[in-house]
Amino acid sequence: MGKRAVSFLILVLLVFYSFRTAESKAAASLEFLPEAYDVLIAEEYEDNGLVFSVDHAEIISGASESQPPGSFGSKGSGLASAVPALAIRYRFINDNPTKKINLDNPFLFMLNDEYGNQYRLLPQPAGYTAPTAVYPANFPSVYPGQQVEETVFFEAPIPESRSLFLFVNATNINIPESIVVKISVRKVEGREAMLLPGKDAALSEEEIVKEPVGPLKILSPLNGVSVAPGETVHVEVGVPEKTLSPEAIFVVIPSYVLRDDKIVYHYDVTVPKDQNGPLSVVVIGKWYQGDEEEILSDSILLNVDTAAAL
Repeated sequence: MGKRAVSFLILVLLVFYSFRTAESKAAASLEFLPEAYDVLIAEEYEDNGLVFSVDHAEIISGASESQPPGSFGSKGSGLASAVPALAIRYRFINDNPTKKINLDNPFLFMLNDEYGNQYRLLPQPAGYTAPTAVYPANFPSVYPGQQVEETVFFEAPIPESRSLFLFVNATNINIPESIVVKISVRKVEGREAMLLPGKDAALSEEEIVKEPVGPLKILSPLNGVSVAPGETVHVEVGVPEKTLSPEAIFVVIPSYVLRDDKIVYHYDVTVPKDQNGPLSVVVIGKWYQGDEEEILSDSILLNVDTAAAL
């Protein structure tokens, strides 16, 4: 883990312990801290023993081989395109001991970034030599304990993008809602190839570093507002327009830490029923500019009125 990641965890822990009121609750909440956040390409989705994750992503260049989108193991006709592509390798694991999955129909994919841009599914590039699929012997059946690995290809994201969201339509295995997996662009191999044709790589990195970030502010509630024990408080967080969106936001109160990777900027925080005295609410934002990490925070104190709960 890098020095910046360690300093971030130390910051969270110092904030956490300095305002702690219940040691047992605080200890339990540490499991929410993203200790391995910097080494993850993406998060994992799990539902009833069915696990979907992304473990590798890279930018590749060269011609593309035609392939019907969303088709398991198809090979295509060799039509070419010179645009860079993003290769995403996903893994589907059947960890349900009592369920056999039938993948007669493929998963359907969509890729967006934090700006709302959607990236087209592409054919397999002709020069891509790595295996694109690993299936169990009895595929399309996936028995308990078996897994499927496939690589899907999309248009390369814009250089300014920092977070990608892979939407997976898994109604073919009776999951009614889309699976959403977040991919950190800074962990994508070869991301320098995302630069527009003709742009100087060093200059583009410099431009990225100069993008403004923060400040991160708690917009609501106001500092010093009175609340009651057990009350749910709506916390609104914001950053100025035309600044880089944070990659993660953490909301810290003495009894737990809430992590937001989708950057929704609004959160419901419950005042502990046994809170006695002012309650601190701290928000921490984490940004990446190139390979550099930047951390900003803001905090307020809520006046917990125990008489209001009577």
